[in-house]
Amino acid sequence: MTADTAASGPRVWPFVITRSVRTGFRIVVAPDFLLDVGQHHLLADVASGEVSDEVVYLREYRDKGDDSLWLLYRIGYLRGADIGREEEYVLHGSRRTPLIEGVVCRTRPDFDATGELLTRVHRTCAEAVRSFFEADSEDHPVHGGAEFGVPEAGRGAGRALPVEEQGPYHSGRNIQAALQGRHPRPCSPKLTPVPLPGTAPGTAVPSGAGQRTAAGGPGGGRLDAAPDGDGTVPGGGEDARTGQDPVRLPAAPFTPLGGRRGAAGWAVAVLLAAALITVLLR
Repeated sequence: MTADTAASGPRVWPFVITRSVRTGFRIVVAPDFLLDVGQHHLLADVASGEVSDEVVYLREYRDKGDDSLWLLYRIGYLRGADIGREEEYVLHGSRRTPLIEGVVCRTRPDFDATGELLTRVHRTCAEAVRSFFEADSEDHPVHGGAEFGVPEAGRGAGRALPVEEQGPYHSGRNIQAALQGRHPRPCSPKLTPVPLPGTAPGTAVPSGAGQRTAAGGPGGGRLDAAPDGDGTVPGGGEDARTGQDPVRLPAAPFTPLGGRRGAAGWAVAVLLAAALITVLLR
């Protein structure tokens, strides 16, 4: 996907999340600046809501520092025409397949959410969605979405769709690497990554965040994001973020009635008592 240099409006990046026959929900298209630094997984954590053709969601993503992104998106259903099929909707079992598509903004959007904008996203990502569905594989690569200018219709010339703003999503991640130049900060020392046992150097250890399920039954289709992974390996604690060996605090001293030292104390006490009894009996 190449950058759009013709439009001069606010710059946005497309993203798409859906599922295929044998995969769970997957990020199909992500902004290239997030993909380049491996931070595209945040999209799956933030994008949630009810399936609706008429409502567009707006949600802020805040990292653990002072950086943020804004997601403007709609949740609909994947249609057969989107992947070259004749049926009206693509089914997963007996259920229609949800399709989340929208844009990522560096700042709070000051333009309208219009059908023209979402159509632009849909057309831009159509080939990537079709490729993902045909591959039907967990290992299918994520496509990088290049920035483009908001269509003129999104700047007051088109019909604005109703926008429902959700509460901000607070994350334990730091996305500053993806936003270089936006908020310059002093350089800080970097830790040398240490591979975890059983992993090759450079292998990412997934945090397990962003797992999602679709509610079944009539009117179902709500996509609920699991709590954000904080970058730690499960059970690894804070130090697992850097891959360094965890700092171990000294163990608390054994009490006189417990542990190895406690057993030794009892033995000494018994010997002293026996000696005292022996002296008294003489």
